[in-house]
Formats: sequence, C-alpha cells, structure tokens
Amino acid sequence: MANTSCLRALALLSIVLLHCPLHSAAPSKRIIYRLTDCTAEQLQHLPKLSAIFELSAVTCNISMLPSAYFRRFSALTALEVRESGLTNIDDNALNGLDQLQWLSLAWNYITIVKVWATEPLKALHMLDLEGNAIRTLNAESFSCYPNLQYLSLAANMLERIDSDAFTQLPHLKHLNLAHNRLSVIESSSFRGMQRLAHLSLQHNGIEHVEAESFETNTHLRSLCLDDNKLQDLEFLRSKPLKRLLHLNLSHNQVETLDVLATGEWAVMDLDVSYNRLEEVQTDTFGGLEGLMVSCERRE
Repeated sequence: MANTSCLRALALLSIVLLHCPLHSAAPSKRIIYRLTDCTAEQLQHLPKLSAIFELSAVTCNISMLPSAYFRRFSALTALEVRESGLTNIDDNALNGLDQLQWLSLAWNYITIVKVWATEPLKALHMLDLEGNAIRTLNAESFSCYPNLQYLSLAANMLERIDSDAFTQLPHLKHLNLAHNRLSVIESSSFRGMQRLAHLSLQHNGIEHVEAESFETNTHLRSLCLDDNKLQDLEFLRSKPLKRLLHLNLSHNQVETLDVLATGEWAVMDLDVSYNRLEEVQTDTFGGLEGLMVSCERRE
C-alpha cells in the first residue's frame, strides 16, 4: 500500500542522503553534491554548476528560493531541499530545470503549492512535499507538472481539495494524502486520474466519502482509509472500487459491512479491524472470493 514510508523508500532509490559536509563525486560530466548545514549563497558558488546531476541540501539555512535560482543547474535531474526552513518560493524559482525528474521540498514551511516555473517541467515524475503547512489545493497547483507519477502531500494541514485539483496529472500513479485534516472527500476530488493505482488517505478526519468520488479512477488497486471517522461505506458501490486489491478501513466507526456482501470484488487484502461491528453474517464476504486476509475485530 502506498504510504509515507513507501514513497520515502522510492525517493531514496533516486538520491541517498549522506550527513556529511560538502561532497562531490565524479565522473566529471555527472557530478553529485550532497550538503548539510549549508546556506543559499553556498549553493550558488558550487563549481561546475552546469554539470551537477544531483543536488541535495538537508538541514541547511535556505528560507527563500528566488526567481531562476537554479537556472545554471541545467543538467540537474534530482533536487532536494529538505528540513531547511524554506518558506518562500518565487513563481519562477525552478526555471531552467528542463531535465529535473525528482524534486523533494519535504519538511519545510511551505504553505501553498504554486506554479514555480514559466514552462512545464515535463521530465518531473516525482514530487515530495511531505511535512509542510499546505492547507488547500486548487486547479492550478500542479499545472506545470503534467507527467508526475508520484506525489506526496503527507503530514501537511490539508483541509480542502478544490474541484479538479488533480485533473492536470493524468499520469499520476501514487498519491499520498495521509496525516492531514480532510473531513470530506467530494465527487470531484480525484477526477481525471485514470492511472491512479495507490491512494493513501489514512490518519485524516474523514467522515464522509461522496458516492462518485472514484468514478474515473479505474486503475485504483490500493486504498487506505484507516484511522478516520467513517460510518457509511456506500461509496464502495462505485464500479471502479470493485477492482481494488488492497483495502484498509480499520480504526473507523463502521457498524455494518453489508455493502461487501453483493457483487464480485477483486479484493485480496481487507482490514476492517477496530470498528463498531456488532455482528458479521456468514454471507458478509460473499462477494470476496479472492479474499486472503480479513480482520473483523471490534474496537
């Protein structure tokens, strides 16, 4: 299941965080820099900027990224500015990063997701904004990242997802919204993401999921809704959800699982533990012929 740890593991495949002073590695045409406790000025004085392939700045003092800040890093494919006090990013701060594939701005103080480049960053396929202070998402938030496949907004302060916020991410496969403050999932929240396969919504305050919330997510295979406040599971009647392989509904307030008794489900891994189930009938899981794991413990 897609979650914060899974996304972080994928990120570490792209760039390894070494807690050490300024360090570079050859070959000469693919330089990698990993820095800790640095400043924004030091980044601008690195040698051979046009040959840097990966750049990681962790626990540095970088509160602002001004316009075209990385323009001279023309070969950059992986960029990380993590735990560095980042609060302000200019609208054009990422200009010139045409080859950027992986971007992490995790654990800073970013409050809004904006268009941070004049032209779309078409090579970018992974964006990590975990651990910031983002409260809302709108239709323009991701308009410059049309080919994203992995997106984490876990551990933010998300309270609202505007209509069509993700419609410009048709290739997104993994979306992590865990540990936020969402209370309702609207029918338009995930509209247009036909390739979405893994969705993490655990540890929010979700009380209601509208009936057509997943109508366009026909490739969804993993859905995490644990640690919320759900009582009504009628949204599971949505046809695309019949194709789920992994479904976690644990630690909610569910009293009945009648919705699972009808229809043919593909679910192999189901967790409904720690709910308010009074009684489970023999035919409750009648539509789950492929079920391998089922936990019906009452809270």
